[in-house]
Amino acid sequence: PTFPALEIASEFFLPEERDWIATGPVDRFFHLWTAKEALMKATGLGAALDPAGIQVRLRDGRPCGYESHPDWGIAGRDGDGWVAVWTWAGQRPQG
Repeated sequence: PTFPALEIASEFFLPEERDWIATGPVDRFFHLWTAKEALMKATGLGAALDPAGIQVRLRDGRPCGYESHPDWGIAGRDGDGWVAVWTWAGQRPQG
């Protein structure tokens, strides 16, 4: 079965994000989803923070920040079949 990325994105992602997902591999969905989920968890708001209201900034096809939450940073890694994202408030942690 095919993963319904666009169907899920229609409920939780912004139009620009859906367009970006539609023009590439399904990995794009997971990059955005994990970026949104990381912010929801890091703020402590969880599901009270609507993922459709989180706009992820992209650079070179990767999440690099949050347009909607500019005081939060983001970084991530991916591999064959996995994506990991972490986020923080303020300056990027050293180390």
